Amino acid sequence: MKTISKVLLSFILVFSLFMTTQSVSAKIVGTPEPTNVNYNGLEFSAPQNHMGYVEARDKDNNKVWEKELYKVETDPNLETDVQWVFIKKMEILDGMLIATNDKNENYTIDLNKEIPNLAQYNKQNIFYPIVIISIMILFAIAYFVFKTKK
Repeated sequence: MKTISKVLLSFILVFSLFMTTQSVSAKIVGTPEPTNVNYNGLEFSAPQNHMGYVEARDKDNNKVWEKELYKVETDPNLETDVQWVFIKKMEILDGMLIATNDKNENYTIDLNKEIPNLAQYNKQNIFYPIVIISIMILFAIAYFVFKTKK
């Protein structure tokens, strides 16, 4: 009887040891950031540290526009992270930004009406091509000048 008690006690101790060493995490993994989309020279993103917002940045990474699409109301009696609602997908169709969140709710923004002077961000910088063409012309002139002197 004593050996059965010792075996049972040993089993309980070993079992308890294994049960206490495993950690259980109840943390909800957030939705990964959606792929940024580009339109008229601006890059649109949905930052995960600012739920329900979409922002636009120019080519120099300066924020030029921000819009709240929805508010996330949280119940203080529930875990906060299970109530988070992130934007999971963004796309642009015919000048309309369509953002879809974790609840599969779609929000649509007409970018041409929403962002003043949107066309100014799509200006092509022609300085570098002009410089490169000018240098090529100078080399061509120099080549012909030196070739004719020989």
